[in-house]
Amino acid sequence: MWTNLLKNLPWRSLLLAVVINAFLIGLYYLGYKSGHENATRDGDKAVSELQSAFDTYKTEQATLENAALRAWAKRYQEQ
Repeated sequence: MWTNLLKNLPWRSLLLAVVINAFLIGLYYLGYKSGHENATRDGDKAVSELQSAFDTYKTEQATLENAALRAWAKRYQEQ
């Protein structure tokens, strides 16, 4: 009874559908993984650039504040 039903199934079409689905799932997974890696790399690069710019800004600010304090101290000493 069941053997006749199994023999009458379109095995080639089913196998083709399984192969196509496996290919598409693999393609999606690889695209998702590489996209995630690209986003992580780009995000790390952006954070690094922002941190570098902030460090440069803080260094310049410290230099300006130091110069202002030295000028103030010099004026104070001249009194």
